[in-house]
Amino acid sequence: MADHRSEETLVVDSIHDERGYRQVRKLLARQHAQESRVPDVQIVRYDRDGDRSLTLRHLRLRGRPLNEAAAEVVAHVRTLWGFPVRLETWEDDACIGTPLECAA
Repeated sequence: MADHRSEETLVVDSIHDERGYRQVRKLLARQHAQESRVPDVQIVRYDRDGDRSLTLRHLRLRGRPLNEAAAEVVAHVRTLWGFPVRLETWEDDACIGTPLECAA
C-alpha cells in the first residue's frame, strides 16, 4: 500500500484487469476497517515503587492525531486508576507533541 498524501492528484491506473480491480477495492476497504479507525494506545510504563503512575503510548498511524476527547479520556482513566496518568503520542519511533497528563 502506498501513501500519497503529499500529492495533489492521484492517478488510478491498475484496474485494467480483475487482479488490479481487486487490489484497489481491497485498499479502499482497508481505509474503512474498524482496526484502522481505533487509536492504538498501550500501557508502556507503571511506576510501582513511586507514585504508581501509568504512562500510555498512542502510536500515531499515517499522521492521524487524537481528537479533543483524548484529554477527557485521560482524565477518566485517572479517575478509574486513582493515580497520575500520562499519554504520549509517538510516530516513527519518536515522541511528538506535548504529552497529556492528569496528575493526582
